[in-house]
Amino acid sequence: MTDTEAMFEQLKHEIDRARRTGMSVQAVARQAGLCNSTLHLWLNGKAKAPRLRTMIRVAEALGKPIELIDGMR
Repeated sequence: MTDTEAMFEQLKHEIDRARRTGMSVQAVARQAGLCNSTLHLWLNGKAKAPRLRTMIRVAEALGKPIELIDGMR
């Protein structure tokens, strides 16, 4: 597994955690500037890992600094 794939898996985990605490996928997508369907495709494993820039936007929407998600900084 590459670092990007590992970061993507952690980001999906953070999205699931946010959902359990009441944040909808739609809210995450809206705050990250993404289409709702894109986020659903990621979560359902029907899309490959997004670009780093996109993962950063999602992390920011979740209030999670990317360095805490990727574990590399």
